[in-house]
Parts: sequence; structure tokens; C-alpha cells
Amino acid sequence: MVTSRIKRAALAASTALIMLTGVAAASAPAQAAPQPDGLFYSGASLNSARLPAGPVVVEFRSSTPARSVDFILDGTKVATDTQLDRSGENWIASAVIDLRGKQGQSQLRTHVFAPQGFRAFYKFFKVVPLQPTVPARLSGGAVAGAANTGVPQGTALRPSGPLTLTRPGEVVEGLDVQGCVVVAANDVVIRKSRITCTDPAQDRVLRTSGAVSGLVVEDVEIDGGGVVDIGADVSGAVLGRLDVHGVNDGVRLGSRVSLLDSWVHGLVRQNGLHPDAVQGISAQDVLIQGNTLDPRSTDGKDLGNAAVMLGSETGTKLSRDVVVRDNFLEAGNYAVNISGSINAQRIDVSGNLFGTASRYGAVVSPAGVVLGAGNLVGPARLPVFADRPSL
Repeated sequence: MVTSRIKRAALAASTALIMLTGVAAASAPAQAAPQPDGLFYSGASLNSARLPAGPVVVEFRSSTPARSVDFILDGTKVATDTQLDRSGENWIASAVIDLRGKQGQSQLRTHVFAPQGFRAFYKFFKVVPLQPTVPARLSGGAVAGAANTGVPQGTALRPSGPLTLTRPGEVVEGLDVQGCVVVAANDVVIRKSRITCTDPAQDRVLRTSGAVSGLVVEDVEIDGGGVVDIGADVSGAVLGRLDVHGVNDGVRLGSRVSLLDSWVHGLVRQNGLHPDAVQGISAQDVLIQGNTLDPRSTDGKDLGNAAVMLGSETGTKLSRDVVVRDNFLEAGNYAVNISGSINAQRIDVSGNLFGTASRYGAVVSPAGVVLGAGNLVGPARLPVFADRPSL
């Protein structure tokens, strides 16, 4: 029997399904339903789909109530679901199907035991080699970390005090900034520099002021000294190969932000706040890709709250067009925490590798936010299922 956790994940995925009619045989006519029977993987029809050669979650949407559903893979029964979930006018059965060792065409058949009688449904699909899901955007396929983020080794830095950048197109390079940085102009570039801010009254080590755009921050170390709340709070920016640490929240996302190939780690809990490696209260038009995000304290005793936290806990601000892809996400209560009260449009969490240090699980999200494909957890690369938040 599949666990309630798997079933909740399957139910969440069902909100984005494209229904497809199958071939069914019944000993008694089934009651009419808005949608016909269907088999699905990752939110799309199983018909002629390409599935990776590993453990995958599949679901069967029944047009009638059912007592149980058997899943038969290439003639062998591999799972049974006896606790179908109601979704609108349909009923959802789900199971984990292990495709390791399979290659080429396979058939998945369901045997549906319903009050109206027995019926069968099947689809053919293709098993393809499992693709690695470790972040591979950095040179040589390395994961973002100490060796490839922050100030490049051998860079000579010149001392500097706090900066307020007001000249459009200004370039800051090779500085060791003691103090916070405010960007108040368009098209500013900050590269190959270290910013260390230990003034808790400033709240942010690096921030944008006003409706700026075109900010580029790359190969920069951001250090809050354990007393500043947020490492970078920006909009209209591309952040690449950052090393962010010593703050309560690593990166606060506004709108039009790309966070790429960066390492957020060694967070410090402050004033009862919960540390998040990346936080988006009302994130819009955001790409989070190729990063290592770990909200734990340096000694690992504090797991923090989340590697990625999306949504406001104090209101219903809109979060839309957010992509979280090809990252390594570790620790927290949940590595990805999507608020149950989030007002979300087009959130894509896909292709991420999760560690195993989270207190409760890899992902918690409301049913309206559907996980994308390819999220795996641990050395065994098992599929990730979302828990549901309690409101």
C-alpha cells in the first residue's frame, strides 16, 4: 500500500493532469464522470511517455469510486492502492514503480475493483536511462561550494569602506568592503570582491534601493558577521557564484532576479527568526539554478528553516513565475518550504537533488503547487514527495 505521503504527492500532481481516454473493459457499466480513466506520470499522460530507469511515481485517475487498484508492470503486480483520494469527480490511486533494470518499451496495467464491477486499463511507455540530477552548470560539472564561489583564489583586494552606488553603469571590482553596500542606480556591476558588514542596524549586507535594474553581482563573498539579518536583498539583478554566510537569511528575492551557481551556508539564527538560505516573500520572475543552498549553522547543530522558502507568512502577497531547478538543497525543517497560504502562479520546482539532513522531509507545499519532474533525494536518488502544510 502506498503511504499517505506518496498519495498526497500524487494528489497534488493531479491538479495539472491532461486526461487521456484508455481502453477499458467492465463487467458493469461505469457511472458517467467528467473525466475518463487515465494513467499519468509527472502530470502528463503515460501514453508513449519517456520514463527514467529508476523509482517513479505514477497515478491512475478513476472515473468511478473504487475499493482498490492493482498496478501490473509487464505482467507482474508491483503495487496495490486501497486508499484512493477524491479529487473533484474522480478518484486517485498512486504507486511507486521501480523501473531500474528496464529499458525500452514497457506496459503498465491497472486492475480496478469498483462497486460497479472489475475493469482494466493500460498504457505503453518507454524506459530511458536515468539522467544525473546533480547541478552541472559550473565548469566541469562541479557543485557550487568553497572552490568555485566567492572571490577567485589569487585575487588581490583593495580596502574600502561602505558603498552607496548611485552612478549608472558603475563597476566595482577587487574591493574588500568593510561595511554594507547599497545599489541605487541601473546597470551596476560588482565583481571579485568581499563585502563584510557587521552593523546589525543596517539589516542587509547588500541591497538595492528603488526600482533599479541591470545589477550584476558575480564572484563575490557576502559576510554578515553573524549579526546582520539578510545577505542580499535585491530586485532587477543577476547574482552568480556568490559565497553567502554569517547572516540569518542568505538571499531575499524581489522581482526579476536570477541566482546562479552560488553557495549559501553557515547561517546564524538571530532574534528568534528562522534562517532561510533563499527567501521569497513575494518573488516574481525568479530563476534559482545550479546553487548549493544549506541553511544550517556552521557547526550543523541548527538546521535552520529552509534552503528555499517561498510565500509570505504575514499576508497573501503574490509569488509568480519562480523556477527552482538543478540545485543541491539540504537541511532545514524542510529543504523547500512553500507557505500554505501562498498566492502562487507558475511555480516550478524540478530537477533538484535533495540531501537527507532535513528535519521533516524534502518539500512541504500546498496542493495547488505541483512539483515538477526529476526531484530526487539522497544517495539512492529516490523520488521526492511533497508533504502538505498545516494552516
